[in-house]
Amino acid sequence: SLSEPEARRTAVSISLGRIAAVIALVALALSGAWVIWQPLRSADADGAALAAQARGDGAAALTNARTAVASDPVSALALARLSAAHLGVGDTRSAHRELVHATEVQPSNPETWRWLAEYDLAHGLLGGAFTALHQALILEPYSTLVDQDVARAEAALHRH
Repeated sequence: SLSEPEARRTAVSISLGRIAAVIALVALALSGAWVIWQPLRSADADGAALAAQARGDGAAALTNARTAVASDPVSALALARLSAAHLGVGDTRSAHRELVHATEVQPSNPETWRWLAEYDLAHGLLGGAFTALHQALILEPYSTLVDQDVARAEAALHRH
């Protein structure tokens, strides 16, 4: 049989263990909510950037696109929207940099490489376009979209 002080210590340690378990569960729930909320915040900001671009408000598009990237820095779509927002205000260097960054953040995503290739094609950067398309073909060898982009790049090369 336990003495009264030993019984009290055992009860306190059980209570502390339960409190620690509850705190751990609350922390887990909060981190789960955060993981869900951040991409939603990014999606909302991305939608606001798209709406601002549609109405011709380049400054608001840029602000909202930056918010989308800050909320979800690994979102390729948010980076592409930020690139488009930079392009909308005439900042081609930053537009290109964001697309390159998207390929660094998601190197296994063929879409990021296609976006970069399409940008490069549209801006006469044929070497970069072929490099990006090569990577897209490695990742998605049977893509008709990549094949179409390759055909456009080859046509542009023959025009030059």
